Amino acid sequence: MKINGMAAVLAVASLAGCGGVPTGMVAGSAVLQVVPGVTDGPMLAAGQFGARAVVKNYTKANINHLTLKVFTVDGKGNETPAGASGGLSADLVGSSLAKTSGVKFAHLAANTRYRVRAFAYKASGVATADLISDPKSSLVDVTVGNDDRPTMATIPVKLIDVVFDGLATSSVSIVDGGYLPTPAATISFQ
Repeated sequence: MKINGMAAVLAVASLAGCGGVPTGMVAGSAVLQVVPGVTDGPMLAAGQFGARAVVKNYTKANINHLTLKVFTVDGKGNETPAGASGGLSADLVGSSLAKTSGVKFAHLAANTRYRVRAFAYKASGVATADLISDPKSSLVDVTVGNDDRPTMATIPVKLIDVVFDGLATSSVSIVDGGYLPTPAATISFQ
């Protein structure tokens, strides 16, 4: 079979750009897209006890807002806030979490390891008392490569158990032949 020389040259020229890996990107042009994946409580380990019938765990519906913060990570695992003036962050309203396709962090350095941390709050602001996600497990490490496509990652957002306080009062009278609780024992949760 004879192939036209000009057609062969055009075919090779058109395929030349398809198979190659980008050789370099402009500094600070890498993009990371993070999608939050919220996991409801409980966080109890096997064999631990919890009051499940009385106290309900936090769910996605309890999130007022979700803050994502980006850090660079060195070879020893140390974090440094990414970006200028205190770091890169994004805030998502709790009601939009089900509809979000993620958050894009742009102008990142290629070939760099990043850690994204998620902080879910049950009220506006960032008070520690309102934090309802586990900071130790609500994170993802991602290495942004030397590519022109966004690096994709899902960040796990693990919600904690609801903290509760219980109070019980009772009195017991022991009589000959048995015991009689006076009055009946009661438990109240506040």
